[in-house]
Amino acid sequence: MGKSLSLVMPTSDMGGSSRNYMEYQFHTALNQTTDDFDIVVSDQTSDDWIEKRCEYYSDRLDIKYHRFNGPKRLPNNTNNALKLATGKILKPLFLDDIMLDETVVETYIAVHDQNPDSHWAFGSFGHFDNETPDQLGRFMSPKWNDQIYLYNTLGNPSVMSVKNDPDLPLMDETFIWVVDIEWYKRLQMKYGMPLGIERVLIGIRLHDDSMSSSITDEVKNEENERVRNMYEAVENDKV
Repeated sequence: MGKSLSLVMPTSDMGGSSRNYMEYQFHTALNQTTDDFDIVVSDQTSDDWIEKRCEYYSDRLDIKYHRFNGPKRLPNNTNNALKLATGKILKPLFLDDIMLDETVVETYIAVHDQNPDSHWAFGSFGHFDNETPDQLGRFMSPKWNDQIYLYNTLGNPSVMSVKNDPDLPLMDETFIWVVDIEWYKRLQMKYGMPLGIERVLIGIRLHDDSMSSSITDEVKNEENERVRNMYEAVENDKV
């Protein structure tokens, strides 16, 4: 096992904004109050800019760069990064989301250290858009609900952390719309309830090039129906 925490970062072109987003990630990583973490980059951008920037920062940050040539889908790319990560704690961080201050990594590590029986955790978060990046709003604290596979009350994977485990369930790559919340349901079934962190740690970027912005209503309806059929049967078996 490696560092206490791995920042797990799947990267893609993001409508041409990947360079700006990635540079910001490097700067926030450099400012963290602990160096007991590494960054695992699974890269699917169309050029070698991120690879070269990883090399540039490698004397100051512990970066493990990987070019992923698999299907260009966020679940596949995220799974690849998760499988490559060696930290005791895995902390997904999507390219377009941000850590809000210099203590974020230290906070996630401390939460797991202080709660050794809990396997996973979610931080609170806010939202911002590209036009007003300094204006954080729509704050949310993570809350569990028994139909998490239909209604996301926890947040996207950028706000979560999970202990590394050889048997860690991965994202179901057949989903795209409900991929995160379906994953949460399987994590809960394996590890129990997640911890909630009241402090706001992550900023979620709202923009037209996000994965969810391109998903059609047809796909959304099909996946909602499929995941409902999967887990309502599970819930009914408990009654």
